[in-house]
Amino acid sequence: MNKLLAVLGLFLLLSCSTKETTKVPCFAWLGGTGEATDIELSDNFENLKEKGIY
Repeated sequence: MNKLLAVLGLFLLLSCSTKETTKVPCFAWLGGTGEATDIELSDNFENLKEKGIY
């Protein structure tokens, strides 16, 4: 009986471990370019991509 409980406890501990989850894509809608230059837009997009927004 103790062995059965030990095996079940071990199984429970292993099944509760954290695993890497699948990333969910995150998109953002930005307004028009306005007065921004190409360099400013590129920097803004790189910054957003680093934060996980595509």
